[in-house]
Formats: sequence, C-alpha cells, structure tokens
Amino acid sequence: MEKMVDYVVRILSFCPQKVDIVHSVLACPEVDRLIFPAVLYTGNDSTIPINSADQFNIASVSKELVRMPDAQKVEQLDDDQTLVIAELRGENNIEFSSTINLVQSPTPNVINLRFSSEHLQSEALTLSNLKKLFSELISVFQADHASIYDRKSIHRSKHPKYLRTANFRSYPIEMEWLTYFGPQMIELLGHERFTNLHTCVEKYDLHGGTMVILQEDPFDEDNPQHQERRIQAERELHLS
Repeated sequence: MEKMVDYVVRILSFCPQKVDIVHSVLACPEVDRLIFPAVLYTGNDSTIPINSADQFNIASVSKELVRMPDAQKVEQLDDDQTLVIAELRGENNIEFSSTINLVQSPTPNVINLRFSSEHLQSEALTLSNLKKLFSELISVFQADHASIYDRKSIHRSKHPKYLRTANFRSYPIEMEWLTYFGPQMIELLGHERFTNLHTCVEKYDLHGGTMVILQEDPFDEDNPQHQERRIQAERELHLS
C-alpha cells in the first residue's frame, strides 16, 4: 500500500490586495483545472456549488461568507484584522483557501491549495503542472514567497526560520520541495547565495525572483535522504 502524504501549496504576498483578487486567482488555468467543479464553504456546514471562477461573485455570496464584514466597515478594521475570503473543495478533494488583508498589515496575504500524494500518483498533478501553477499564481498574486511542503514539516522545528525585516515582515527561509524566493527576498539575501546553490535539480528566474526545485521526487518529510538533501541545500544558501 502506497504511503499517503499531504501537501500544501502556499503563496504569500505582502502586496496590498482587494477582495476581487480571489476571482483572479481562481481563474488561473491550472487552478481552474484542479479545483472546479467545487463547493464553497459558507459556515454552519453549508456549501454553495461553484463550477467555474465566473460563478464566484463576492457581491452575490458575501453575506454567507465566514467573517465577511460589511464593505462599508472595512476601514474600521484593526490593523491586524484579516479576512477569510473563500474556502473551496473540489470534487477531486483538492482544497483551496485564501486569507486577504483589507488594510495595510505586516501579515501577508495567503493562498493555499492542499492535495495529497494520491493526486501525484494518479498524475492529476505532475511536477510540470506544479511549475505552471506556480508561474500563474506568483504572477497574479504578486507573490513574495511560495512553496510546496509536506504538511508534516510544520512539526520540523519549534522555531521555524524566518527572515525578518525592519518593517516587521517575516519571510520563510526553509527549503521545501519547490520554493520561490521573490524579488525582495533575493535583494535581502543576495544573488550570490543562489550562485552557490548546487543541491537542487533546477533553479531558474521567475517573475523577478528565483524558483528552486529541490528534487524530482515528491518530498517526504519522513525520508532521511530527502531531509539531508534539504539541509544541504540550506547550508549552501547559508540559511542554516
């Protein structure tokens, strides 16, 4: 029996966003292919069927969205207030969620897609698909950081590693299966670090930043060889 591994695609952006960014993200070709048809969670165990991004309309569903404040009260939110715009589950059990800050905040906007090794084994998702997905989402969401990680990695350390800046932003700097370092991160870390990175199967420029693919095989947090490869890559980038 094949081991089941749960993965998360996480896209972070400090760029100010509006609620309509969710429609733009859902309309990305790879997101559309992976998510729809889907149901939108609206709270109290209720759902709304959605078959395409065009059916996702904030104006028509906002009253049912969890923690969706009245639009006229947005300017009254606290500086650290976040808004959960949407949580969807596709028929193929790939989950989508978004958290958007409607006010200026050091907390990033986040897009998550959750999938499992079953989607990789069935080739519903391939490394090629994931690269396309990253390219689309990073561009539309104006991402500062993106990664795909084994969900077990959240227990990797009691103190996850971040690059913290004077304006109170925190950028994750742990290597994952796929990791995107945005333009601001490259500027803060220095281009020369990536010249010294050899423990990866691919690294390339993408939307002003650098994309790093650690290995061809899906990363398994329980695999000692995968762990050593990740640690070595972090050493070469002087992140450890």
